[in-house]
Amino acid sequence: MKKITYLGIVFLSIGLFVLSCGKDDGSEPDPNPNPTAIELDKSSLELFRTETEAILIGNLDEFNSSLEWQSSDKNVATVNNDGVVTGIDLGTTTITVTSGNLSASVSVAVNPDFYVGGYIRKNDKNFGKVWKNGKIHSSFGAGTVIKSIQINDSDVFACGLEFENGRASVKYWENEISNDLANDFNDAAGNGILLKGEEVLVAGFTRDENNQETAILWEDGSSIALDIGPEHSGARAHSLMVNNSGEYIVGMGRNYPSYDALLWKDRGEAIRLSSGDYWAEALAIDVWSSGKYVAVGFEENEDGGDMAVVWEEDQDPYFLTSEGESQAKSVDIGEDGDEYVGGYHDLGEVRYGKIWKNKTEWVVPNSTGNADIRSVFEFEDYVYATGFGQEDDDSPTWAKVWKINMQGQIVETIELAKEAGDEAYAYSILVK
Repeated sequence: MKKITYLGIVFLSIGLFVLSCGKDDGSEPDPNPNPTAIELDKSSLELFRTETEAILIGNLDEFNSSLEWQSSDKNVATVNNDGVVTGIDLGTTTITVTSGNLSASVSVAVNPDFYVGGYIRKNDKNFGKVWKNGKIHSSFGAGTVIKSIQINDSDVFACGLEFENGRASVKYWENEISNDLANDFNDAAGNGILLKGEEVLVAGFTRDENNQETAILWEDGSSIALDIGPEHSGARAHSLMVNNSGEYIVGMGRNYPSYDALLWKDRGEAIRLSSGDYWAEALAIDVWSSGKYVAVGFEENEDGGDMAVVWEEDQDPYFLTSEGESQAKSVDIGEDGDEYVGGYHDLGEVRYGKIWKNKTEWVVPNSTGNADIRSVFEFEDYVYATGFGQEDDDSPTWAKVWKINMQGQIVETIELAKEAGDEAYAYSILVK
């Protein structure tokens, strides 16, 4: 009996040993020795400069040999051994992964960076912001508003104002470092900023305790009062442009009981753009390489309604709308000579943000709610526009960027980053 029991134990042990050899011990299954394709998770990819994104291989476990990654143009984008692509500079390239005689590719486009200046309103306070590619890039203190921006390499220049103790002072910032321009006035604002070589130019105005306004050009911090001539008792400067043909500033001048749209060329005496019969302001300017200027703004009609208008050198004023109220806030002359104007058109129930191309209505980016297009910029076959609006009267104000192709189609809409419940306002856009 003991002998039988002993033999049973031996056979049982042998059986368990055999079974254990066939069990899954947790090791990886052998890869497929003959994969037929490399399966990628995308066929195309868009990046900004310095942005990264991984290309994933869906059937990676089928490959037991190393995978080789290559970029056809490393000046546009690079790829590492894990398939992580990094944008380097504008353009297109092809990323290819190879294993033996198998390969697969992804087309990669590196897009220009866009910068937007404005502010976020949080808990009844304004906080100036500069967004880069839709994300917050630079932040400024409580009470600040960014009205205009310029980019020099990686340096961000911004101008605007700061509210403190019930008054506004003019400031410009270089990489978030504040520079006071006028802090001994009752009110002041910096409305436009440009870089002229190594010089920082800011256009704006000051207002003293008697509410007397003075149009000012600040040059590296030094103020220059613009010549408004004998007709006007005060003025504001709104925007400036500099090219090889000279220096141009636009704004408005007090001509009691109204205001005139004004242009200053090379810091000379103001030139009146508007008729002089009704309230008018010039809000933005761009200049052809030949020196021919295009200014935009608004002028009241005989009923007191604002009408968006284009003042083009040696031409009669051109009104962009014939009904409702409208203002033109921004102008950009494209590489092919097309003129793009951004602003709004209020038809009573809805204020539509609009873009006009060559004086003809072209794109209405937000057709369902109130909006205002504050800045437009053409760059390499696209027009970028920024502004702000609401879906309805009860919703918070948002700020957006619209990317528009030459056919007038909105190909991308980017809402600028903010926290839930905050409101955002965008005033200026640059693309590079």
